[in-house]
Amino acid sequence: MRMRFVGVSAVLLTSSAWSTPVDDMRNGVDCTFALNESPYVISGSTTGSGTVPASPWTSLAKPAGSLNASVDIYALVPDLNLHATAFFTASASTSTTVKWTITAPGAIGQTVTFNYQGTDISVKISAITGELNLIAGSVSPEVDPTNSTVYRNVSLAPDTGANFLQVKGYLGGIVIFPVTFRIDPARYVGLAGNAPTTTISGKINLSDFVGDSTGRIATLTLTPSGGGSPETHYSILDAAGNYTLTTPLTGSVSLSAKVGHWLSGIYTVVQLGSSTTRDFTLENGDVDADDGVTVFDYLELSNAFDTNTGDGGYSDSADLDGDGSVTVFDYLILNSKFDTFGPIEQ
Repeated sequence: MRMRFVGVSAVLLTSSAWSTPVDDMRNGVDCTFALNESPYVISGSTTGSGTVPASPWTSLAKPAGSLNASVDIYALVPDLNLHATAFFTASASTSTTVKWTITAPGAIGQTVTFNYQGTDISVKISAITGELNLIAGSVSPEVDPTNSTVYRNVSLAPDTGANFLQVKGYLGGIVIFPVTFRIDPARYVGLAGNAPTTTISGKINLSDFVGDSTGRIATLTLTPSGGGSPETHYSILDAAGNYTLTTPLTGSVSLSAKVGHWLSGIYTVVQLGSSTTRDFTLENGDVDADDGVTVFDYLELSNAFDTNTGDGGYSDSADLDGDGSVTVFDYLILNSKFDTFGPIEQ
């Protein structure tokens, strides 16, 4: 039998950090959770054992100000093909630990069929229970695996004590044939908490271009002013050239933007806050995308000269004006920017 147990994902509040990991978890909205490979045992009218495969990251709903959460039981054990709400109730907690008690009263009485070692087994559910003892720790902000705009600053892992999920029922719905499925110990990882973030958005104007910017990818790089590793984001532009990114960085940074055959632009100093707007105007002519307009760009354009969209040898990068043809007008754009290099201050 394959059984999968998955948990939780989250959108967090962008307010100041709280004093302990559990406080962070409590004040955030939702959390993100995944099961690692875990052993299971079948007992009762039939017996067996095996390993539950690792599950994908998933979301469990949790309101701000509470450690209680809930999720459709299908997200916990999809192979049961059972839809009912599972409740994760925090029955105890400290500054770094949380005990979750799992119940799913809406599942009682439902009949599920699953495959165990090649045989379909029908079970009428009599109870779904469980317990997870979590240890929470503070970590550097990490992007939520289920939502790239959310960052987490609390890790979740099994603490000492019970960590299990148990399903009880009756084979064929017959009470004289009880059966129990138990995942124990449940091995898992999770992320929670609130990492304050800044949303940066704006418009990227692609100069000397009559084509459509929809779908073009902007590479946006944030570099902390006081030193530290740069952070790179990719944003897909719409028809108006709009971009957006979310970062957990704080303080002052530089922000640069590069798109295709346009030279990069840069804001040397950007003070991060809850939201920041920066528009860019990028200069055209960088056919080989090395952030400089040189003789090598002339060579690239010459190789594609007098071709149209769909022709062999046509190059979107050489079609600087985006009119579908590589012509003398593209040469004129390149010539006007010759010997220019990015990043260009905005």
